[in-house]
Amino acid sequence: MISHQFYNSIGDDLYRGDWYKNDSWSLHYHRGYEFVWVLAGKLYATISNKDYVLSEGQALLITPYALHSLKTAADSEIFIAVFSGAYIDKFASSTALKEPIDASFTLSEPLSRYLRSQMLVAEEKRRHNSVRMQKPSQYAIKACLYAICDEFSSVAKWKDKEQNNELIFKIISYVEEHYAEDITLTTLADSLSYEYHYLSRVLRKNFNIPFRTLLNMCRCERAKEMISSTDLPLSDIASRCGFQSIRSFNRVFSEVTGATPTSIRKSNTII
Repeated sequence: MISHQFYNSIGDDLYRGDWYKNDSWSLHYHRGYEFVWVLAGKLYATISNKDYVLSEGQALLITPYALHSLKTAADSEIFIAVFSGAYIDKFASSTALKEPIDASFTLSEPLSRYLRSQMLVAEEKRRHNSVRMQKPSQYAIKACLYAICDEFSSVAKWKDKEQNNELIFKIISYVEEHYAEDITLTTLADSLSYEYHYLSRVLRKNFNIPFRTLLNMCRCERAKEMISSTDLPLSDIASRCGFQSIRSFNRVFSEVTGATPTSIRKSNTII
């Protein structure tokens, strides 16, 4: 199932950098840019239906809302940074209506050394197969991200985004802004001034899911974040995320995430 990483879509100050070993991510999307760097071994990736096999020293720059999946080979290590386009506003605005034909590139040795010194500084001890890295300083983070964009731009070829992509962004933005409300595909069609059946076809073609499933995925991502980061009662979280009852919240949350709200709350309780 396609998932929306809601936590990687919020805020102009979004930045999270992590080291991973032997891990995988099924097909997903988010508003933030994503930089993926192979530190050792190999990485298998799919971005917008294009397959990649990357080796040590190679990287990917994944643009906002691009559908993608990642899987490392055995004994492989990667670094992933997800960040807001606000850090690279000039690059983001100049490429807003474009998408790269090839999202892969090879980092130069000088840039690799610089990124290691600024972005690969552990914030915490290793947790099984991952380590959270410190966020670089205010100016270093922009220097790193612009340097990445500069090397990528030197080899990248671009194409205009398909018209449907722009519509997809509008749909996702609408859902992210109104997920707590009682919205439907009819509401969406009226708000965006599109015909109901046309929007339904666009959603199924691009995500292979109906609008209700997309809405529930967004609601459950937000609910999961609130369960993990607050002490709010589950009934309050359900209401804030657009669910009409705790019963429907529990049912939909289990269907979407494969876990119950209670189990998520317990797993995040500090003993």
